[in-house]
Amino acid sequence: MAFTIIVVFVGSLMAGFTSDYNGIEPEILEEETVVQNPSQATSPGHVVFGQYISSDNCGHCSKTGGGSDAHHSIKQNHPDEYVYVTYMSASYGDTDTARAGNVAPYNWAWSTGGAPDAYFGDRTDKNQGGANSQYTTYDTLFSSGGGMHSSVNDYGMTAAISQSGSSYNIDITYRYTGSGSAAGNMKLYAALVDKDCTGYSYTSGIPHGYNCWMAWLTSGDTYKSKSSGTGSSFISVAPTATSQTESWSSVPSSVVPGGL
Repeated sequence: MAFTIIVVFVGSLMAGFTSDYNGIEPEILEEETVVQNPSQATSPGHVVFGQYISSDNCGHCSKTGGGSDAHHSIKQNHPDEYVYVTYMSASYGDTDTARAGNVAPYNWAWSTGGAPDAYFGDRTDKNQGGANSQYTTYDTLFSSGGGMHSSVNDYGMTAAISQSGSSYNIDITYRYTGSGSAAGNMKLYAALVDKDCTGYSYTSGIPHGYNCWMAWLTSGDTYKSKSSGTGSSFISVAPTATSQTESWSSVPSSVVPGGL
């Protein structure tokens, strides 16, 4: 598979839950060998969501052990607890571009120049700029919980995808597994990413990054990519103990290089 679905609940709790494939009787979409990498990060006990700003000409992103290697290392060592998306611009001088993911309805809250830069928990105060060359730049933020809300484990989610002709069929199923009531005013914040960034490459260092943003999945069976789609809002959701599913059948397979 060339890509992953990344989903987040965003609402009154900022980031209630995030995962690519986790939670409710998951359907396995791909088996991936877990390779131990030099990251020294320890388990936070729950899923952490990261947003990584990179660019084609970012040397500190592409150097061995640098920004991209550091994120990938955590993901390889903690595959079920780390979910992140790379916002890949052409130049670190201008990072809030449509190519990187800054298209409506997304509200770009991050830096507009400079890379590598990373934010955790969908929060501006959980930020790490720059990168060392030891694969460990983001270890502390991840291990300490990444700014996720204490209720993160009270939500479950799975995603499934198949290709039908020139379009994808996508289902995202979610439910509330905690006690009491789920948070209110929540949105399903979902993206398609190219797992191996086959559409973009670094000008030096390692060949490519990982999990590059390609499109937002939006309400009404719509999407929004850098240059196509009519999506104008994320889906409002109200998780309960009963599983609920949101579906898409009109996302063209051309949105992600290589398809399934």
